[in-house]
Amino acid sequence: MVAHLWQQGEIALGANRILIVDSSDSIRFLLARTFEASGFKCIGVADAASAAEAVESDPPDLVILDQLLPGRLGTELLRQWRSEGALFPVIMISSATSDQTVVEAFRLGASDFVRKPFSPIELVERVRHQLSLATRLTA
Repeated sequence: MVAHLWQQGEIALGANRILIVDSSDSIRFLLARTFEASGFKCIGVADAASAAEAVESDPPDLVILDQLLPGRLGTELLRQWRSEGALFPVIMISSATSDQTVVEAFRLGASDFVRKPFSPIELVERVRHQLSLATRLTA
């Protein structure tokens, strides 16, 4: 179902691929438009099962992951990916979080944590920063 979604659209080849995982259609749409305007390829999914499928079929360069997803917490999905050896950066986003959730996300390997509401332009810069760090670590 999500296989080969990166090939759709008219974004230039070689653009970084971002998976947006959020149950809110409006947030997925806003983020996809913002990131595509900045030269990224994006796909958006609304739940943890679709996110897991997307990562398994064609791993992204970075994931933006909401904490509150239908059926599963974002931190649970993050734990699964890290236990499977996934190294891509994950930026957690959420409106309903305690400091404990933020700390847990970082301990599980989140690259960053952004509380809603957020500035889409700031999030683009956070993504660029995380991708830059990831590139330096793998070089």
